[in-house]
Amino acid sequence: MGMIITLAKAYHGDCIWIRYGEETPVNIIVDSGPASFSAGFRSIVRQIVESDGKVDLLVLTHIDDDHIKGFEHYLTGGNDCTVFEKIMFNAGISVSTGMHSPRSSANLINALKSKSMTVISPAYRGHQEQIGEGKLTLLTPVKAAADFVLDLIECKTGETLHSGGISYEDLEAIIENDIYKRDESKTNQASIAFVLTYKNNKFAFLGDAHCEDVTEGIKHCFGKCNMDLIKLSHHGSPYNITKQFLREVAGSRFLLPTNKPIDKKTIARIVDTCEYSTVYCNYKWWEGDRYVSENYFTPNDRENYLHSGALSLVCIGTDCEKILNSQGDEICLLRTI
Repeated sequence: MGMIITLAKAYHGDCIWIRYGEETPVNIIVDSGPASFSAGFRSIVRQIVESDGKVDLLVLTHIDDDHIKGFEHYLTGGNDCTVFEKIMFNAGISVSTGMHSPRSSANLINALKSKSMTVISPAYRGHQEQIGEGKLTLLTPVKAAADFVLDLIECKTGETLHSGGISYEDLEAIIENDIYKRDESKTNQASIAFVLTYKNNKFAFLGDAHCEDVTEGIKHCFGKCNMDLIKLSHHGSPYNITKQFLREVAGSRFLLPTNKPIDKKTIARIVDTCEYSTVYCNYKWWEGDRYVSENYFTPNDRENYLHSGALSLVCIGTDCEKILNSQGDEICLLRTI
């Protein structure tokens, strides 16, 4: 079989199931979503077990609740933990408040210890794991960023910036007046970002990592290369995406799992950098709902980018969507559950 990437509907959090392998299928799960997705995470694990598989690697990119709570509830809920071969987790111990704080990490660490599970930690830039026919190469974090979070005790880690708000300006006006502000979150700076290389294709999964660090990681680990598919950092936050970063990853196909509309600056930077781009989502966040009106894209945006084919927004379904490279060759199948 080729590669199947499943973007789970984990609400505002991340949970991605990657399955590949010609002879013995490999299963990698990246993050486990928030507490509200606990049943969804259990369902993914159950599907893997029912197909006579195991979770070869669970990557918990960092210690924020919207990435680790699903697994924490799995551990403490009396479920079978022997299905997890390895867990990659730079575990910090800290207590704080707020949804995006590291307060849950101590509970998770204690649960991991009680289960005697195999944990790959610390894991820094340059670390590699061969998982079946695929190889993981870590782009971030650097040791200093991870250690900073490890040393935090009862400390607020900095503002986690998601969006500057929903703008209804034309994309061209946003491009003209765009000013970048960097994410200041220390837990995000300690996030694991990695490239999975499989059959000469490169898939970048960036957690909530800072784009400046990802750019340096790509240069350090790969020199200059094209990424075939890129899971955007931090739910598409404009504080984690720059035009320089987009030029360095040299890709035009993006994964954006989130149930909330993203800051339009992110889309503006993509269309300003890529001649043609496709953004694959697990929710149709750009259409009318309680967060945004139906006018997320202006008439000019639709004419200049959507109708012209310069930008394609694809809300994937439960049936597999075939993802092709620029030569028309299949690189993976994409779906949601």
